[in-house]
Amino acid sequence: MEDNTIRWTGSYGGSNVTAALPIDNERCVILLDRTANKQEVFENLLCVDSSGTVVWKADLPEKPDVFVKIAIAGGVLRAWTWSCWMLKLEPQSGKVIEKQFVK
Repeated sequence: MEDNTIRWTGSYGGSNVTAALPIDNERCVILLDRTANKQEVFENLLCVDSSGTVVWKADLPEKPDVFVKIAIAGGVLRAWTWSCWMLKLEPQSGKVIEKQFVK
């Protein structure tokens, strides 16, 4: 790519990608379609590198649950869940920085 930014198109592991956010020139955070999997626990927020290898999967704050929305601002990844949690995650590792109930 001309600007060296990683981008994502299509699906991952048979699930549609509903959102993709580059975190650097080599990795992208992707949110998989929450309806694509009927398992009680579906860890659908993950970071992949340019070869498609999973770098990390975000832990859900409770189970069953699923991630529904993501955003990056100020170097912090925010992720919202179906059960009304908003998590602030460190984009490089996926570790939770803060957890807030937002209903």
